[in-house]
Amino acid sequence: MTMKQAVTTLLASLVFSAIIRPGHAIAIKNLVVFGDSYSDQGNLMRQTNGPVWVENVAYAWNASVYNFAFGGATCDSDLYALDRSDMSPSIRDQIEIYYDQKLNLKPEETVYAIWVGINDIALATADNGAKPVPPTQIVSCVRSQIAKLRHYFKASNIMLLEVPPLDRMPYFLNDDWTSELNIRLRIIRTYPLYQKVVSSPSTYGFSNVTHAYWEVCTGLCTDKEDDYLWWDGGHMTGAGHKLVANAVIASAPFEIAADEIYDTGDVKKALEAPGAIIKSDKYAAKAATGKLDDAPEKENESTADGGYERPAIESEKTWSRIYAVWVLLLLLITAFCCFSVGKGRIASFMNTVTNRYTSRGRFVPLRDLESTRE
Repeated sequence: MTMKQAVTTLLASLVFSAIIRPGHAIAIKNLVVFGDSYSDQGNLMRQTNGPVWVENVAYAWNASVYNFAFGGATCDSDLYALDRSDMSPSIRDQIEIYYDQKLNLKPEETVYAIWVGINDIALATADNGAKPVPPTQIVSCVRSQIAKLRHYFKASNIMLLEVPPLDRMPYFLNDDWTSELNIRLRIIRTYPLYQKVVSSPSTYGFSNVTHAYWEVCTGLCTDKEDDYLWWDGGHMTGAGHKLVANAVIASAPFEIAADEIYDTGDVKKALEAPGAIIKSDKYAAKAATGKLDDAPEKENESTADGGYERPAIESEKTWSRIYAVWVLLLLLITAFCCFSVGKGRIASFMNTVTNRYTSRGRFVPLRDLESTRE
């Protein structure tokens, strides 16, 4: 088995290890996206001629989009011995950027989507100076990011899209990992979809599925862009994105009912409208600090109702301690003033409090970790 086959096989095993947990329909209001160039709406750059699949799906669902995808993203840049300044924010980085926005989206109204793997496979198989990465590490990374979404954001509706076909992907089942996390994980099977399109292009409205538009036309011919499946050597045309979007919509993840997209012109108009909810803000690139890396692979089973309190990271715990000390001081001072008389006794009390707390060390505020939007 080649390295490429090993990586794609294990990514497939991650995807199809999921047990699709039955549940009720949700009133979707938000779509939060993490990924690479297949999902990027402009954080780095758009790499297609039309709406990306995210925009089509959000239009069909009438959902607000929060898109943190960056072209070139891997699951975790730290897996590769490359200069981080030359790499796009990874899924690990993107989730921390999302955390820093403090959007506080309601989990019952939010679907999280992850589409990653192409660049991991390229780096794991190419002779470009990247250190060899065992396929199991890539799989473990994706699992860890899903665990973070559950642990820190109470995410219960997560959509994982397959990587496009880079080789033959054998599928096999695993165990009840998603049950342990108490999530509903919906798998969007893009691989069989690509197989059908390549086998019968005209059925899906394509005249060319083997060459990229820019390889054939280079902008000088009269061919219609959306008659091609591929925009360039590694990215889909708007028609290809519509195909993926309709696969998502037709699968009705989490029982979300919506009509498929027939004319992306409507989506383009919606994107251009003032205050368009399907047009995500752009987010500045930022490397992860690691503050979210302690998310457990399994959640505490004692929370039988599936509810979770958002865990505080260390900087938040520090500020909580500061507030607690000051509240305690204010309460003590107020109580003493109510039951004591005389400036001397109050001064004596203040000296006692001062002496008691100066020995505990000085609190130093942490640096600002807030992410700024472009």
